[in-house]
Amino acid sequence: MGIHAARRIVPMDAQADHGADRDLVRAVLDEESAAIDALVARLSCIPRILSVLNQRTGGAFQADDLEDVTQDTLIAFWSRIADYSGQAALETWAYGFCVNGFLSALRRRRNRGGVDSIDEFAVAPVPPASSGSVEYEHIHRGLELLDEKETRVIRHKHFDDLTFEEIGARMRISPNTAKTCYYRGMKRLEVLLRTPPEEAV
Repeated sequence: MGIHAARRIVPMDAQADHGADRDLVRAVLDEESAAIDALVARLSCIPRILSVLNQRTGGAFQADDLEDVTQDTLIAFWSRIADYSGQAALETWAYGFCVNGFLSALRRRRNRGGVDSIDEFAVAPVPPASSGSVEYEHIHRGLELLDEKETRVIRHKHFDDLTFEEIGARMRISPNTAKTCYYRGMKRLEVLLRTPPEEAV
C-alpha cells in the first residue's frame, strides 16, 4: 500500500503524546509484517467513520460509491503515513482523512450535478467518539467551547483542506502556531465529545 513511497521519514517528536502509535508507524515504515497487520486492523475504523459521515448527510452515497470513497481515503492515508508524528491518536489522525475524502467526494458529485446541496457542518471536523457516532448538537456545542483561533484553524484544515502554511498565511500567524492550535483544539474537542452533553460546560 505504498509503504516504499512513504519511506521519506520526517522527524517524529520524542515527546509525542501517542508514542505507542508513533512506534507502530515506525515499524510499518520498516516493513515489519506484524506491524503492518496491526495497522491494517486499526484502519478498520475508516469505513466505519465514513459510514457515520454518510448517515449524517442523509445517505448521499450508495454502498458501491462509499466503497470507492473508502479506497481513496485509505490510499490518501497510506501516502502520508510517514508524516505521522504521534501528536494525535492514529484513529484521530485517520478521521481527518475521512472528513477530507468524504467532503471532496461530495463536492465532486455536486459539481457533476449528483447532489443538490451539501451540509458540510454535518460532516463535523472532530475525532470519533468511542461509540462511533457523535450527535450534531453536541459537536456544535463542543466547537463553541473552543478558543476562537482553535476553531478557525480546525475548520480551515478540514473544510477548506488548507495546509498549515496556508492557514498561517490566511490567519496571519506562523505555520507552527497554526499546527499548535490545531492539535490543542482537536485534543480539547475529543475530551468534550467524550463528555455527556448535559455535563459539558
